[in-house]
Formats: sequence, structure tokens, C-alpha cells
Amino acid sequence: MEEEGREHEPRKRKERRDKGLVMITRRDQYCIAWIAEQYGVRRDQLQRLLAWNSGKKEVSEITVRDQLERWRRAGWIESRRMLADELGYAWTTRKGLAMVDLDDIYTAKEPASTRLGHIYAVNEIRLELEKKYA
Repeated sequence: MEEEGREHEPRKRKERRDKGLVMITRRDQYCIAWIAEQYGVRRDQLQRLLAWNSGKKEVSEITVRDQLERWRRAGWIESRRMLADELGYAWTTRKGLAMVDLDDIYTAKEPASTRLGHIYAVNEIRLELEKKYA
């Protein structure tokens, strides 16, 4: 005879084999390659890139934060705030470059703070051109 109360214990589910893995989406591939090609992206520009690539007018700041955290967890990007009066920047890691097959073209390194203005300006131009012609 079973002990009283044991028959009501819930079954333990078998743990998924892919638990903790970050699965790659087409949006991940596009955005990580875009960031690599531009040498980095400022957080507000990433917000526009994510929205455009999702077919939406905009995405929330929470979506951007969650996406950055997901990519960080996967090891594809690093990010931090570099200038006191600006939003943070994200750039690709070696693993991120390899994921989009750009590791033989680009080097994974944090952008120099002296180049952030240039990177920002070039990103603005590319975002506008893609919005207009894509």
C-alpha cells in the first residue's frame, strides 16, 4: 500500500535537451551581420533596426533590452555605455562574427570611443537608405 499523499505528487518532467540554448532566428542573423558590417550600433539605432526587421513601426525599449540580453547570453555581442552623455553601443564578438560567417572579414573588438560619432553617423545614413529603398 502506498503512503498517504504520495499518489498526488506531480510527475517530474524530463528536461529538454535544448534548455538554455539560444536558437538562431533570421532576425538574429540579419541584425548581427548588420552590426558587424557597421562596427557597432547605438541602442536607439538598434531599436529602429529591430522594428524595421520585424515589420513594425517601432519596438519598445524593453524589447531592445531583452534582445541585447539574449544575444549577450548567446555570446554574439557585447555592449556597454561608453560616453556619459550617450546611450550604450553594441558590437559583435568572435562568436557572433562566426555565426554570420563574417569572421574572416571583420575583427571582433570594442569600437574606439573616438570613432563613435562616425559610426553613429554612418549608421543613420544606412538606416535611412534601407528604409527608403528596401
